[in-house]
Amino acid sequence: MKQTRIFAFLMASLMVTAAVTACGGDAGTEAAVTDAANTESAVETEAVEEDIFSARLKVADELPEKNWEGRTFRILNDGHVGSFAEQDGDVVNDAIYMRNLTVAERFNVTFEDINKENGDGTKAFVTKSINAGDDAFDLVITHSITAGDLALEDYYLNWYEIPHINFEKPWWAVTTRENLSYDGVCPLAIGDFALMSYGQTVCMYFNKQLVENYDLENPYDLVRAGTWTYEKLISMTKDIYEDKNLNGTVDVEDLFGVTLDAKNRANMFYWAFDNPLMATENGELKVTYRTEKLTAFVTALCNDFYTNNGCCVNTEFKEVALPSFTAGNAVFQFGMFRDASWTRDMEDDFGILPLPKWTVDQKNYYTYSSGSAPVLAVPTTAPDLEFVGMITEALNAESYKQVVPVYYETALKDKYARDTETLEMIDLVMQGRVVDMGFIYDGFVGAGYIPARLLQENNTNVESYIEKNEKTMNARYDKIIEYFTEYKDNH
Repeated sequence: MKQTRIFAFLMASLMVTAAVTACGGDAGTEAAVTDAANTESAVETEAVEEDIFSARLKVADELPEKNWEGRTFRILNDGHVGSFAEQDGDVVNDAIYMRNLTVAERFNVTFEDINKENGDGTKAFVTKSINAGDDAFDLVITHSITAGDLALEDYYLNWYEIPHINFEKPWWAVTTRENLSYDGVCPLAIGDFALMSYGQTVCMYFNKQLVENYDLENPYDLVRAGTWTYEKLISMTKDIYEDKNLNGTVDVEDLFGVTLDAKNRANMFYWAFDNPLMATENGELKVTYRTEKLTAFVTALCNDFYTNNGCCVNTEFKEVALPSFTAGNAVFQFGMFRDASWTRDMEDDFGILPLPKWTVDQKNYYTYSSGSAPVLAVPTTAPDLEFVGMITEALNAESYKQVVPVYYETALKDKYARDTETLEMIDLVMQGRVVDMGFIYDGFVGAGYIPARLLQENNTNVESYIEKNEKTMNARYDKIIEYFTEYKDNH
């Protein structure tokens, strides 16, 4: 229980209890802030948070006890943070190390790290080894979209057919069974062992000093009121521009109201605006991206980011093509949770927000994990599914108990968040995280990248683009639907 006490102490130092719901418009959403000088309140907070952490530890994985006699569990990965780490004093690395040690000692197994550094390297290794019939690895943690390609080509097994895997357990993302499964078929899953699915969750950052300097509305209040919308964001930022380097030219060294990376972030608006690519409707898997809303928001993005001085869009695949948020050159910037590590030395205070809604009528704030976020899969060459299922379930369960609380509560919140309201917003963002089957299985040829491609070209002819490319896109979706609907007949 030493680890429990350490976590409780760290949480007590935050002295926050966030009470939020997924619905941004709900009344009564509050953050109870403890007076730092009130020792008694701090003690009470510590007790509450210890109970919360202890509750995670008490969730049974219901796995049988088994001695695997030193057998090696081989994990193929892209170098994602969260698979392996040394005990070095960093709270997250230490938690990862202890998780692996816990599972290794409980089941008498060892672990082998097969690190291919990136998604393409992993994809090449998977195809080569499976095509050769080699039993080369037991589990793969890899790039979502490259994994989707291989799943549709039958390189991965159906998670529902693997013993000991229980998607009802809290260490499996709810979206795995709600959005990535169809008729009992799911080759790609998101579990807590895939730690960077948290880090690559998309959000917004804002500079608190600049918000004050420009006398803007409090973004936190807008979120709580349910009025944090795209239109509100643009109205607040469209006229904020300063030629900061005084060279008479608009460039990345100037100050802008809002910045957007068209290459990496524009596709997020599908989910932020509740416009999924695919969904299950009345028991059938449907293609759902082609809506009036898609045309409306792509048109708005182009109009706003190419005509307003305060809206800066990056059309290159380079971080340096954006103004430096950490240097105080942007009021608002779209990013991911992991980007918070860049702001450690930022002089101005910053806050984190959910992505804006399309309109106030939208019920919730939504987001997604980027296409490079990791998913879990099992190769068709795996010879012992009981072994694979048991150790995979254990790794996810112990991640839920030992790693995610440390990453989310102490590393993400404590290290990077600079105010108690930001902690509330982080929780709100996570509650609205969704994953879309139509995106993970997109293969870069479906509709998933329409917003990015059109925004890069300042092209508002959405229907024309779809008509030009619909043969290729429809072929991809037909393949996805065929795979899931015919899986049981073909296996």
